[in-house]
Amino acid sequence: MSTKDPGHSVDPGVLRRVGQLLREIGATEGQSGKAVQKVRYLNELAKSLKDNNIALARLLNPLAALKCLCIPIVSANGAARAAAFRALRYLMVTQELHDAVLDMKLDLFIVRSLDQDVSKETERLQAIKLVRTMMLLQPLNCPLSFGRVIVSVAAGNQDSLCQSALSILCELTVLNPRMASMCGGIRAIHMGIVANHNNVMLQRLQKTYGTAIPMAAPLNEFMTLTLLRLYNTPETRRYLRQDIEIETMMAPLLDVHYKHSAESADGTGQQAKNEKIAHINASQMSVLTMFRTWQGLMYVCRPSEKSALQAFIDVLPYPEEGLQMAVLNVIFSIFHLKVPVETDDFVEALATCSPSEFQEEWQLDQGWMVEEARALLPRRSNGRVNMMDQYHAVVLQAFLSRGILERLVEVALSQVATVSTMATILLGELLHLANAVLPIEIACTTHSLPTLVVVATDFRGDVERRNRANSVINNLDYLHQRKKDPPLPNSLYLEMMLQQFQQGDIEKRKANHAPDWVPQDLDEVQLLKSIQKTNVIEKDWELRGQWDWPSIDAVFRMPNVTIKRLEEQYPKFIKRLVNFYMPRKSFSTMKASQENRKYSAVGLQFFAFMVAGLGPNDDPPRCLYDLLSDIALHLDCIGQTTRAFFTPLAMNETLARDYFLFLGKLSTTAYGFQLLERYNFFRIFLELCDSDHQDREDFQRLLISSLDFSRDGHSRIILTKLLTNTSETMRLYATGHLRVLLRAKVPFFHIWCMEMLVAQLCDPSTDVSNEALDVLDEACEDEACLHSLVTLQPSLLHLGQPGRALLTRFVTINSGLKLLKSLHFIDEELERWFNEENKAYVGIVDYRMAQSMTSFKIHPEGQYTRRSATDRHLAGSRELLVPIHFYGQLAQQREGFEMLMKAGHIDFYIELVKFAPTPSTNDQLLQVKAAVWALCHIGVTLWGLNVLTDSGVLGRLVEMSETSLVCTLRGTCVLALSLIAQSSSGCDALEMYGLRSVRHSSDALWPVTVQHTSTGRAGGAGTGGAGAGVHLAVSRSASDHIADGCSTSESGEETSDPSSSMMLSTPTRQIKRSVSSTDSRTSAGLSIALSGVSINMEEVDAFSPDDITGVDGVGGVSPVAPTSRLQSLRSFNSTTSALNTSTQSDNLLFARARTQPPSMASGGKIARRKPSNPVARKGSIPHLASSTGAFLGVCLPTDINRLFQLDEEPFTGSLADTFEDPVGLRFDSFHHVKDCVLCVHQPSQEAEAFHAAQLNLEETMERGPQARSSYKSKDNSKEVGDTDVMEFEGRLQVRRDFISCISKLSGAVGSRNNQSQIMSIKDNYKFISKDLCLYSQVAGLLEYYHFRIHVRRFVQHLFDEADFSSIFRNLSRPGLSELIMAGQSE
Repeated sequence: MSTKDPGHSVDPGVLRRVGQLLREIGATEGQSGKAVQKVRYLNELAKSLKDNNIALARLLNPLAALKCLCIPIVSANGAARAAAFRALRYLMVTQELHDAVLDMKLDLFIVRSLDQDVSKETERLQAIKLVRTMMLLQPLNCPLSFGRVIVSVAAGNQDSLCQSALSILCELTVLNPRMASMCGGIRAIHMGIVANHNNVMLQRLQKTYGTAIPMAAPLNEFMTLTLLRLYNTPETRRYLRQDIEIETMMAPLLDVHYKHSAESADGTGQQAKNEKIAHINASQMSVLTMFRTWQGLMYVCRPSEKSALQAFIDVLPYPEEGLQMAVLNVIFSIFHLKVPVETDDFVEALATCSPSEFQEEWQLDQGWMVEEARALLPRRSNGRVNMMDQYHAVVLQAFLSRGILERLVEVALSQVATVSTMATILLGELLHLANAVLPIEIACTTHSLPTLVVVATDFRGDVERRNRANSVINNLDYLHQRKKDPPLPNSLYLEMMLQQFQQGDIEKRKANHAPDWVPQDLDEVQLLKSIQKTNVIEKDWELRGQWDWPSIDAVFRMPNVTIKRLEEQYPKFIKRLVNFYMPRKSFSTMKASQENRKYSAVGLQFFAFMVAGLGPNDDPPRCLYDLLSDIALHLDCIGQTTRAFFTPLAMNETLARDYFLFLGKLSTTAYGFQLLERYNFFRIFLELCDSDHQDREDFQRLLISSLDFSRDGHSRIILTKLLTNTSETMRLYATGHLRVLLRAKVPFFHIWCMEMLVAQLCDPSTDVSNEALDVLDEACEDEACLHSLVTLQPSLLHLGQPGRALLTRFVTINSGLKLLKSLHFIDEELERWFNEENKAYVGIVDYRMAQSMTSFKIHPEGQYTRRSATDRHLAGSRELLVPIHFYGQLAQQREGFEMLMKAGHIDFYIELVKFAPTPSTNDQLLQVKAAVWALCHIGVTLWGLNVLTDSGVLGRLVEMSETSLVCTLRGTCVLALSLIAQSSSGCDALEMYGLRSVRHSSDALWPVTVQHTSTGRAGGAGTGGAGAGVHLAVSRSASDHIADGCSTSESGEETSDPSSSMMLSTPTRQIKRSVSSTDSRTSAGLSIALSGVSINMEEVDAFSPDDITGVDGVGGVSPVAPTSRLQSLRSFNSTTSALNTSTQSDNLLFARARTQPPSMASGGKIARRKPSNPVARKGSIPHLASSTGAFLGVCLPTDINRLFQLDEEPFTGSLADTFEDPVGLRFDSFHHVKDCVLCVHQPSQEAEAFHAAQLNLEETMERGPQARSSYKSKDNSKEVGDTDVMEFEGRLQVRRDFISCISKLSGAVGSRNNQSQIMSIKDNYKFISKDLCLYSQVAGLLEYYHFRIHVRRFVQHLFDEADFSSIFRNLSRPGLSELIMAGQSE
C-alpha cells in the first residue's frame, strides 16, 4: 500500500475534488446517471487517495466517506464493486474506518466478491487486497469470515489467487495465530506447501518459461518459516500437532508411496511421475528450510522414537533413484556444499563441484575477477568467529549420531553409478568437514568406516561388490588428495596476480604438472629435441591444433634458454609463435573458453620469457617489438569504426581480451614496465579511462585486473582515475578490486591502499562507499592496516551503523583508544549501546543469518524478494562472521575493560541473565538476547572470562542453551558461547560445563589438536579411533602452551614452538594429530613421550565445579539464526500484544532493563552494585598465552541430544478445538437483528415480528413433529410483509431447513444430494433467493463452518436475485461540509 508522509500537505483543490467525487459516488443510480460514469469517478478517487491517502484520511470524515462507498460496494455492476474496493483500500488507514466497515456489515459483501467465479478476476483481486489491508491494520480484530474465505481460496489449487491467499494466511498466522488456527489456516498452509505446485499461477509460469519450476517453489520456503515460527515459543507451539503438521512437509521424501490427495493421478504414467517429482521438489525446499532454522532443527532432531532425522537418513538406502538423489541433494545443501552433476564419472563429478568451477557472475560484463577473488581467496578474518562453523558442527554431529556415514556407505556400494558417485563425494566431504569443525573428543571415531572396510576385504563374498568398495576407497583417497591444496584460480588474471604475490604456493603446485622429460642442464641436442617435440617448426601456425602446447610451455621454462638464443638458432620457431599471437590472426579470433585457456597461458609465459634477464639498457627482442607495435597500433584505433579490432563483442567472446593480460605481465617486471612507457601504452591506458570511453567499461575492467599496482607510478595513477570515474559501476568495481589486492597480499597495502579506500568513503554513491567500508573492515583484521586507518582519522559517522562499527575497532589498539577517548566518543557510545545498539545488534545477527540461510534479500525500500542468479551465492556462503560488538572491542584493552565495568553495564546484564524469567514477549526476548551477546563478547578476553566465571553467569548461559523453552534463545546462547571457545582459557571454562571445543585455528588444514582427560560433568571422552595417529602426553597447562604456541608454516602444516618441548614429570593430557585414514604417509601410528616444565596446578584446581551454580546435564550449541525472520512481513513487532501472558512480577526485571539507564543510582532508579576488580579475582582461570582469537570458535556437547530436548508435554490436539464459539455459544438458525445486514441499516416492526415468530416456533417444535408440516399448506405467492404470525412460522421453518441443508455441505459425504435438496427448496419457495435476512444467516454459517471454494460459490449463487442495493437505498447522502473535516473546506 503506497503512502505519503502524514505531514504531507494536500492541495485544497484536490481535497474539494475528492469531496465532490464521494458525493457523486454516493448518489443512487437515478441521481447520478449511468454506472459507467460512477466507475470513472471511483477510479479518479482511487488515484487521488493513492497519492495522498494518509493526509486525506486526516482531512476526510471516514464515516461519511464510507456511506458514499456503500452504494457501489453493493452494486450489481462488477466493475463498480472492484473500483469501490480499490478506493476503500487506499482510504483504509485508520482503526475507526476499519471498525466502521465491520459495524456496517460490509465484510459480507467483500467475502461475497471473493466467492465469485474465477472469471471475475479483477473484482476478486481487489477484494483480496482489501482483506489483506484490513488484516494488517487490525490483525487482532480480524473477522472470522475473512479467515474462512481466504482458507477456501488457498485450498483451491486451480484458483489464480491461491498463492495470494497462502501469503495472506502466512501473515495472519504470524500476526494472529489464534485466529489462523480457528479458521483452519495452519492446516491450509502445511497442505499448501506440498500442493503449491498445482496452482494455476505456477502452470502459467511453466508455459511462459517452457521449463519446470525449480526446487525453490515461490512460497514453500515462506510457508515453512511461518509454521516453524509457531514452534518457537510454548505459547504458539500448542497450535501445532506434534508428528502431524510438520511431518506432512517431509512426507514426499519419507514415504515412497506418497499420494497427496484423492485427486492425484494413479499408476505409473507420465502425469503421475510428474506429480511425484513436483511433490519431491516442494518437499526438498521445506526440509532444507527446516534444517536451516533453529526451530526446525530442534523439531527434526528431537530425541524420540519418531525422530524425523532418523527417518530422513534411513530412507537413503531405499533403491529408488529419484528419491535417493533428492535426499542427497538436500544434504549437500544443508552443509552448503556445491551439488555435483549427475554422472557416473567420479573425477568429472568432483570437478563440477570444485570452487574453481566457472560461474556466471565471473563473466567480464558482470563481476569478473572481483567476484572470482571473493569466492576463492580466503578472507582476512583473524579473531572473528564464523557462525557457519558452529552451525555445520551441530548439524553434522546430529547426522553422525544417527548413522549417516554407514547409510552413505550403503548407497555408495549400490549398483546405480550416478547415485554411488554422489554418495561417495558426500561421504568424503562430510569426513573432511568432521575433521575441520568437530572437537577431537567427538570426531575421533568418525573416520572409521567398518562396513566399507569389511566389504573391501571380504575375499569370499561378492566380487563385484568388493570391487565397488575398493573403488569407493580409491575415490575417497583421490578426494582427500584434492583437499590438501586450496583451489586454483579459474582465470589467468587472478592466477597471474597470485603468482606475483604468492610465488611459492602457486609455482610449487604448478611444478607438479610439469613434464618429467625436461632436463635441468640443456645442450644443443637436447634443446633441439625439445623444440622438435613441440611440432611448431614442422606445422604452420594455422595448424596450431597439432602443436604440443605443454611442450611449448616447457621450453619457455627451461633454464639457460633465452629469447636471444632461440631467435638466433631457431628463428622459425619464434616467428610462427609471433604470427600466431599477432592481432587479427588466429589467437585473437578464438573463442574465450576453458578449452582455449592453454593458448593464453602459453602466451603469458611467452611474454614473460621475452623480457626475462634483460636490463634497463638492453634493446627489446625483435619479436617482442613487433608484437608490442602491432598491439599499440590497434589500441590507438579504438573508437574508429573502420579499423576497430577491440570491439565489445570481441572482448566478451574471444581471446582478444587477453592482450591486456600480456601487457599486464610486462608491468610486473622493471624492464617490461619500461617498455610500456617507451611504447606509450600508459598514455593509451589513461585515454581509455577518460569519460570519452565511458561506454567501454570492458577495457577499464581488463586494465585494472591486469596491471601491477605494487610499484608506484603510472599503474597507480590509472587505478586512482578509475576510482574516481564518472561511471558508478566502474567505481564500484575498482573499489572491489582493492579487496582483491588485500586478499592477494599485495606489499605495503596499509600504506597506499588504505588512503584510496578512505577517499572512497566520500563517494556520492552509497554502494561505492559501503563497498569501501566493507573492504576497510576486512583490512582492519591486519593490525598494520588498523594503525594506518587510525592515523588517517577518516570521517565515519555519516555512514551510519557500519561506519560506527568500523570506528569502534579503533579501541582495540592504544592509539585508537586514546583518540576516541579524547573525543568523548567512548562514553557516548557506551550509553548508546546500552539504550539502543545492543538490541539492534541482535537484529543485525538475525538478518545476516537469514541472508545466508534463506533465498530472500531485502531492498533499501524494506521489501523482501527472492534473490536473482547473480546474488544467489549469498545464500550458499559458508562464511558468516560474527558482527563487531562495541563491548567486545573495548574489552580487548585493559583500560577499555575498566571503563566498561565502571559504567555498570556488565553487572546489569549479569543480573538480567541470571534472574530474568522465561521471555514471553518479543521485547523481553530481545532484551535477553542482547544481554547474552554482550556478555559473551567480553568473555573472549581473559579478564572478561574471569567476570563470567566468578559471577556464575557462564553456567547460566550453558543452562539456557539446554533448557530454555524458547528455541531461538537456545540458538542465541550457544552461538554466543562459541565466542568464548576462541581461547584456550575459554575452552577450559566451557569444558567444566560439559562442552568440548575445537582447539585449532581456521587456517589449519591438518591440525594438531589438544584432547582433555575427564575434568567436567560430561565424563571422559574417547581416546581411540581411526583418526588418532600421534599421541603426545604432556601436562594440562603445558599442553595449553603448546597449542597456543603452534603456528602455520608456509606449506600449511602445523609447527610448534620449540620452547614448549621441556621436561615435565606428571602427564595429565594428550595431544592427537587428526589425520585422514587415506593418508598413507601418516598411517603408521607413532607414539612419542614428551616432557615439559612443571606447572603449579593450584590456580587450575581453584576453578572447580563446586563454584558453578544452576547447571545440570550437558551443554548445547545453536546452529542457526536466533529468530526465523519472515522476510515479507513488515509488521513483525505487532504480534507482541498477542504474546503478553506473563504476570506483572515476571515483567518487573524486563521493565527495569527497558526503562532505566545504567548510570542511575538509587531513588526509584537502578542501583548498580559496585564493580569489583576485574583483574586477579579469586578462583579465576590463570592467564594463558594467546588467550584471544587463537581457535576456531566451536563448542559442542558430547551428547548432542541435549540441544534438542524440550522438557514440556507435547500438545497432541488442535488448539482450535478448545476455543469458545467465535460467533456465539452455538450457531443457530435464529434471526438476530444485530447480525442482519438489512435489519442493522433498516430497523422495522417486521424484524421484531420475525423475532417473535422465532420464539413461538421454538415452543411449537417442542410439542411434536406435526408442527413441522404446518408451512406446507401456505400460499407461496404471499409477500413477506404479511403480519400473520403462523405464516411467519411457516417461512421460518423453510429457512431452518434451508440452513440445515447448507450446513451439511461442509462435509464431503452426501454433498450432491444436499445440493439437490437446496435447489428444490429454492424452486418451490421463491422468497428464499430474495430474502436478505436469510442471506445474513447463511453468511454467518459460511463464517462458522469451513466450506470448499466451489461450495461457497454455489451458496453465493443462490442469492444472485437478491437486491442488495436496497439496503442503502434510503441512506442519506452526506454533504460536502460533512465529508470534509471542519475548517478544511474553506
